[in-house]
Amino acid sequence: MSVHSTLSSISLSRRAVMAGIAALTVPAAARAAEQIQVVATTGMIADTARVIGGDRVAVRALMGPGVDPHAYRQTRSDIVAMTRADLVLWHGLFLEAQMVDFFADLAGSTPVVPVGEAVPQEALFPMTTTPTSSILTSGWTRISGPM
Repeated sequence: MSVHSTLSSISLSRRAVMAGIAALTVPAAARAAEQIQVVATTGMIADTARVIGGDRVAVRALMGPGVDPHAYRQTRSDIVAMTRADLVLWHGLFLEAQMVDFFADLAGSTPVVPVGEAVPQEALFPMTTTPTSSILTSGWTRISGPM
């Protein structure tokens, strides 16, 4: 399975992403006293989850400042945290390229949301690949125009 088809199969609209996050942050009677366990790949996503979820979420960021998400490989403790989480948030758009297959597998048992996939396709610059590889050669995916 190619990276593109994997991402396409778990791609979500902006409305679906927000609805999923909102549904998980609304306290259910059975979970009223416990926090929702959220794992985010980067500090930016973790910060956003904390703002949205408030005191109803416990958020863990996998990568600290200065870590290159393109080359990051999850550790055993990261894998354990993600498999025990109620929700896993990641950028998508090939930022965490080394973790795509893991996220696809994890999505069978845990809600896994590629938040960047909510950006409309027409707002993104096209990505380039080498002729013999599907590995990205253009570091960042940029958003074009106002959102």
